[in-house]
Amino acid sequence: MIDVVVVSSESTKNVYYLSPGDLVLNKGNSVVFETDNGLLLGVVCTEKYQEESGNLVLPLNKVLRIATRDDLKKEIKNKENANKALLEAKKICSSLELDMNFVDSYYYFDNSQY
Repeated sequence: MIDVVVVSSESTKNVYYLSPGDLVLNKGNSVVFETDNGLLLGVVCTEKYQEESGNLVLPLNKVLRIATRDDLKKEIKNKENANKALLEAKKICSSLELDMNFVDSYYYFDNSQY
C-alpha cells in the first residue's frame, strides 16, 4: 500500500495522484507539486489515504510543499501572462487570416509555457 493524495490543478484542468511524502496535508490546502513537464500549483482534494500499487502508475510525482503567499501571487501572475499570451496568439492569427481557434493557454508554476 502506498500513501497517496489527490490534487487538482485549475490551470491544466487535470487531477493528479501524488505522493505526499512527510507533509501533513488537509483537503483544500494549496500545494506546489512536480509533474513530468514542470511544477504546478494545485488544491488537495482528498486527505492522505493508502492505495494498492497495482492501481497506480508508479513512480508517483511528489508534493513539494504547501503553497506560500508568494507562491499564490506567482500563480496569479502566471494566469495574467497566460491570458496575455492567448490574446496575442489570437491577434497574430487574425492578422495572418488563419482559420484557427485558440481555446486556452497556461504557464506551469516555474514559468514554462506549455
